[in-house]
Amino acid sequence: MDCIEAEIISGRSAEKSHRQLESFLEGENPWVRARAAKILYRLNPKLSLEELRRLVSEASHESQVPGMWALAELATAESLDLLAPLAYSPVREVQQGAVRSLLQVQSNRQLPPAVHAKLNNLLSEIRSKTGWIF
Repeated sequence: MDCIEAEIISGRSAEKSHRQLESFLEGENPWVRARAAKILYRLNPKLSLEELRRLVSEASHESQVPGMWALAELATAESLDLLAPLAYSPVREVQQGAVRSLLQVQSNRQLPPAVHAKLNNLLSEIRSKTGWIF
């Protein structure tokens, strides 16, 4: 996948890369699916976010964690919209993963101002509603 990502960054083989990444989304390994979706975001944000939404919506914590990782890596307003509800999950491990992911995004020094403001509002709301200390 590193080669595919390098090709996309360099602007070569976009169509071929898109097809290859789509095939990875069909796999069973949630980490492979999450990584492919993260890379695919540059070519097809809609499809990428749909796959990440599927991952974080699955009942299995083993699928949700890779989805949260990829969403945090994207660090977009849309990814925050998918991460924030997970902080209210009845499953403590999912809550922790979501909060960790949001804090990881917060540490990104290159966040656009609008995303940074949205994130700060989300974290403040999560703190007040959940009692999490971070």
